[in-house]
Amino acid sequence: KLLTTLAMTIISVVLLLSVFTEKFILRCLIKSITGHDCPFCGAQRALSHLMHGDFGKAFLANPFIFIIFPYTALVALCICNVFPEGSAMRRFAYNKYTIIFFGTVTILWGILRNTDFIIYFSIRTI
Repeated sequence: KLLTTLAMTIISVVLLLSVFTEKFILRCLIKSITGHDCPFCGAQRALSHLMHGDFGKAFLANPFIFIIFPYTALVALCICNVFPEGSAMRRFAYNKYTIIFFGTVTILWGILRNTDFIIYFSIRTI
């Protein structure tokens, strides 16, 4: 539990710093190596735009954040024991079908966002 709490704290601090200071935005390792966007490329910019109330720019930075962020927040709350053992929220978060669903959606988004279909319809204004 201590290791999980420490990891969550470090990740939270890095995300908060990257949201409030654009100089601290981390480079994507997958994009640096392959040249292709990973499913989460643009997520830091999207979170920054969300924190400033600009939902349109957040959507353009990475629309997937609107799908995965609520689930990620739910899992984080479960890890921090906000929901009691056996609660419906905890059962949903840790259900194998929920995990398979979000894992599959993440993989499909990672593939789809690098196809010509998405590139053709995307508006890269950011």
